[in-house]
Amino acid sequence: MVLKMKTQLLILAAALTISSFSVEVRPVVTGGGGVDPGGIAGVVTGGPEKVVGPGVGPVKVTGAIGGGDSSRAFSFLDSVFNRPECAFLTAEPDIPADLQSVLIRFNNAISANRQWFLQFKEANGGQGPLPYDEHFGITRAEYARVQHLEQFPPRMIVLDSQRVALHRQQDHIQLEGDSSARILNYLEIYTKARKIIFAGDTLNFVGEMDAPPSSPFGQWHGFVWRLERTDVQATLQSNQITARVIEVDAGLPARSDGRVFLRIKYQDVQQGVDRADMDLTGYIR
Repeated sequence: MVLKMKTQLLILAAALTISSFSVEVRPVVTGGGGVDPGGIAGVVTGGPEKVVGPGVGPVKVTGAIGGGDSSRAFSFLDSVFNRPECAFLTAEPDIPADLQSVLIRFNNAISANRQWFLQFKEANGGQGPLPYDEHFGITRAEYARVQHLEQFPPRMIVLDSQRVALHRQQDHIQLEGDSSARILNYLEIYTKARKIIFAGDTLNFVGEMDAPPSSPFGQWHGFVWRLERTDVQATLQSNQITARVIEVDAGLPARSDGRVFLRIKYQDVQQGVDRADMDLTGYIR
């Protein structure tokens, strides 16, 4: 799915150029059909190291997250989905094709030199961008383009619009989408119980999000829910990661035009094998 590829390349561009971020990347495989997005699975977390496992983890939006009471978050969701149906606008960052190639080479070079990259990042600790190094697999001029992309993310462009039915029963909201929006079918919201369930798993409320203009999806304010679960026993026995990571982000863009930002990231890995890897980004209207 090209959409997911572009979204994760943009996030990785930010993560790989900032020394205070943690990132775990895997090679991107290209073929006759273009880029294989399953090859990209980044762990991007601001601040101290936090790696769930090789190539597994939440792709987080950069910004300040604060905890607190979830009542505002569920009141917001209740107001957004208080109707019989809505439209979901699938969106992606508008990254030029030649720059996508640069990002793929950048990603693969770091993937092939992970230990060096960790040492390089530690040696250049701090809040500033990482200096250029030939190990990046791209030229100095290309790296400048990547840094510019991180500082001035491309605008999000809408690819298509799909109808989403909203089934409400008391405080329970169930979404029903089609085609690429069918991932919404796994999302259940309980407004009074303040609970979000995705594919049978209950997500934890993380807090409010203030994403700055430089975030991969532009400036927005909203809320984040997340589940990170690792089967330690299974991982130790097979020496391969078994984990599930789910994240739901929802909020209002700085220039909303009546649209609500919504992103769902779902990854399920069993003994090192991706069983599910889905990423839906767009707007509710």
